This record gives sequence, structure tokens and C-alpha cells, in this order.
Amino acid sequence: MKRLLLLLVLVFSLSTFGQNCKSYKEGKFKLEDNSNGITYIIERKGDIQTERIEGQNEVLDFKVKWLSDCKYMLTPSEKTMEKLKSDLTLYVTIKEIKGDFIELEMYLNDKPNEKMAVTVEVMN
Repeated sequence: MKRLLLLLVLVFSLSTFGQNCKSYKEGKFKLEDNSNGITYIIERKGDIQTERIEGQNEVLDFKVKWLSDCKYMLTPSEKTMEKLKSDLTLYVTIKEIKGDFIELEMYLNDKPNEKMAVTVEVMN
């Protein structure tokens, strides 16, 4: 049992080992949702992340709280909660960095077992 626990900890720690996630705590990113043809522009500065659909003016903003170098949570602002009609928190893990692309795994706080994987492009 101890070996299994140690192995799990090792595998988990290696999943983000050597990645410089700190470099992506701020910046501009693009997420293309091929299922519906929508491109999202994401900007993160300090503890605020904004998101908008490319070509539109409406902006959603979120509070960013870093849980570790490669994990953070996004909580919608009051204004965004009203627009989305939701106060759910999104938990995000940077899984892999490949050049100008970042692979993310995320889930909503009410469905921690329903993880989604997306890739965002670094724009800056």
C-alpha cells in the first residue's frame, strides 16, 4: 500500500515536473472551440482573467487564485455570475507546455469527475 501511494505521488509530481508554469500566470491566449467554430481570447493579468469571443465586445471576468505553480481556480465576478447565471468555480491544471501551446485539464467544482481537456495558444 505504501508503495502504491508513493508511486501515485511520484507520477503526479512528474506530470508537471520541469515545466515553467510561472511563465504563463500572465499573458494573452487563444482557445479555438472547433465544435462550434468559436474562438475565445483570454487575457490574464495579476489575479484577473478576462475572456471574450473573438469579434465581440462582451467580456467575462474571473478572479484567479493560484493553488500551485501549475494549478489555479477561476471564480466568476458578480457581473459575470449574472451573465452566466452561475457561480461555479473552474479548476484548471496546466498539464503540458509544447512551444506556443498549453494543454489544460479542467473541471467545475460541482462535477470534479467530469474533466475536460483543451489546448490554448500563447499569443504574446
